[in-house]
Amino acid sequence: MAPEVKGPSKGAMPGIVLVVAGLVLFALQWAPDAADSAVLLAIGAAFMTVYVMRGQYGLLIPACVLLGIGAGVLLEDLGIGLSDPVPLTLGVGFIAIWAIDLVRRRSTPWWPLVPGGVLVFAGVADDFAGAEEALAKAWPLAIVIVGVAIIVGSVRDRERPADGERTEESGS
Repeated sequence: MAPEVKGPSKGAMPGIVLVVAGLVLFALQWAPDAADSAVLLAIGAAFMTVYVMRGQYGLLIPACVLLGIGAGVLLEDLGIGLSDPVPLTLGVGFIAIWAIDLVRRRSTPWWPLVPGGVLVFAGVADDFAGAEEALAKAWPLAIVIVGVAIIVGSVRDRERPADGERTEESGS
């Protein structure tokens, strides 16, 4: 059985808040136009911190959504990359909900993959001439997704005891 993942103690919360606030204020010195994204990223980081400490799935959702939107707004503010990065980064945020919860609990609902996939596709397709070209360029990502699913499945199968094996919980 895999050991339980524990986050920082409750006494660490003020220190974590100070670290996040300091990093946001430090970053704003170089990108003063990025204040909107800094607020979104800071609130998302706060939700993520509480999620790490408490492990409540309901906190992971706003954390990843706000971090995704904040990252997209930051990319827009800095003029980096895509014409409209927010749908892409928001989609990555939804996919992160699935991935982070899968790592933490070893099983997770698949629902975040639906809006995540649609938003990532919309974000990528917006920068191409049309959806056909986006599909023509993005199809290898389907191979990557299948590969990740196989890897995750094999790791989960390896961690489960085989039928007939003794476990610490059964006491036999």
